[in-house]
Amino acid sequence: MDSSASAHVTLTGALERLVPTLPLETVPVLIGNLARLQALLWTRLPDTSRRSAGRTAGDGTGTAQNPDPEWLSCEVVAARYGLSKRWLADHRRQLRQRGIISKPSRKTTLYHARRLARFLEERSRP
Repeated sequence: MDSSASAHVTLTGALERLVPTLPLETVPVLIGNLARLQALLWTRLPDTSRRSAGRTAGDGTGTAQNPDPEWLSCEVVAARYGLSKRWLADHRRQLRQRGIISKPSRKTTLYHARRLARFLEERSRP
């Protein structure tokens, strides 16, 4: 096992041991951060790997389940990526320029899941 694989095993083991000791008020924030990391990891996979992962997650009927819907509401984005509604509003212009925002109606704003994850990954790079 190479060092990066052993670091992954060590990290996931440490997180599993930490879960029972977490204060309840910190759990939603941690879930949001883990969802953001999950999205960042999905963007690292080639498109064919994501499709085959969807097929293996199916219910045995051969139909793929989509674990990451293409368009997300503001509330889902806030919960999944740990972003506030205010942050989304403040960065609206940047998000619109990158094709992340869709306004199907006056009161509805949707966010493209993969493009948003890629945008957040690019912002987190040093």
